[in-house]
Amino acid sequence: MLLKTRSDIEIYREKTKRREKNMAAGITEKTIIPKELAEMIEKEVWRLYQKGIVVDRAITIGTSNAVNKWRRKNAAKSGG
Repeated sequence: MLLKTRSDIEIYREKTKRREKNMAAGITEKTIIPKELAEMIEKEVWRLYQKGIVVDRAITIGTSNAVNKWRRKNAAKSGG
């Protein structure tokens, strides 16, 4: 889905930036996430994508937004 016009370096930079942001949100590629959270992330990303935010940024922002909402919702359960 990435644009072919951008240079590979730029694309790589975007990917690593996104990975770093996700790690900051506590998500790595190997993280097993609950189905409910996955759905929240999907909804959030789709919402941003419809607003016209570029896919890479939408994923990053959407993921951290959804994770934060999830954490707030489940804070009482985990006692944190």
